[in-house]
Amino acid sequence: MKINNIGKVNVLVIVIIVVAQIIIAGVLYFILSSKGEQKIKPIKVEHSNKDAIISEEGGFTNTKARDYIKEYMITELSDIVVNPRNAPESFLVVSIALEHQTKNVNLITELKNKDLLIKDKVLSYFSIKEKEELQDIDSRESFKRDLKREINSLLIEGKISNVLIPQFVIQ
Repeated sequence: MKINNIGKVNVLVIVIIVVAQIIIAGVLYFILSSKGEQKIKPIKVEHSNKDAIISEEGGFTNTKARDYIKEYMITELSDIVVNPRNAPESFLVVSIALEHQTKNVNLITELKNKDLLIKDKVLSYFSIKEKEELQDIDSRESFKRDLKREINSLLIEGKISNVLIPQFVIQ
């Protein structure tokens, strides 16, 4: 009789452990699956821009922004690594973006074909700069103007309208 009672207790303990594991697994599944869902609250946006119009979907659209997207595109030259003058232990990683009109297909082709020449021009431009000059944030606008002039001097089919510098890291 003692053996029979011990066997019943062992079976009861095993059943309790299995049921507890199922409950824990269900709770964990519920917690983890609902964690990925984000509750998005609508944001009230006030439109006071006179250039805003109502689009076909019922939302507001800025006509100037829409026209800009139609007229201009960006050609990016990424991760150009330069050693500043008189600072062999330092380097600059710079990416530049060239803004130009989309309707000038010949310019787009020319920019692709002259990719290496433009990168070389950028490399030459920054490699003659001292590290201190590169670190001066106020110099960034003059860098953009100078690069625009230098790059436009290489182009025949058209001109870039702006130079953007999305990455500029000095180590």
